[in-house]
Amino acid sequence: MIGKFRKLVSVLKSSALKKTALQDAEKELLEPVDEATKRVSAEKSSTISLLLPTMERFVKRDFMPKQVDSSMLVKAKDAIQNDLLKRYNKKEEQNLLI
Repeated sequence: MIGKFRKLVSVLKSSALKKTALQDAEKELLEPVDEATKRVSAEKSSTISLLLPTMERFVKRDFMPKQVDSSMLVKAKDAIQNDLLKRYNKKEEQNLLI
């Protein structure tokens, strides 16, 4: 998943975005992942049960396009959402993660 973020950041860098807009886009895309990583690693014994709530937060809040987002940022968020929605979407898989 981190590879996909790096690829998206690379795409953003190659676009015609100004440097500050690019930095804002990087922050917008990578900050939620950084926060989730810190949250999971802070647990003394992380459990897999954190996976689904974290993914749901990504899809429903962190990577939900906003009206103020640039078209490139909207495309990046859409790509991330679409990728996440393909993962652990079967009921059997979800039951294992609860």
